[in-house]
Amino acid sequence: MMHVGRVTLLFNLHVETLILEINSEVALFRDLLIHVGQSRDCPELREKIRKLRRSCVEACKHTAALILPQIRT
Repeated sequence: MMHVGRVTLLFNLHVETLILEINSEVALFRDLLIHVGQSRDCPELREKIRKLRRSCVEACKHTAALILPQIRT
């Protein structure tokens, strides 16, 4: 059986990784949005933005589902 401290450490590491992933996605999302309405704007850019937004929203939901129960206890 795993020690409780080790489980907590692994959980915190997992949450930290998820938050870093969200941070990276938000930064990329911002970088892509800068090009909307400019010469680099195209349907492919718009599709990348849509996919990235959906991915970011799902990552936020997943992370919130992990963190919120821990905060409430």
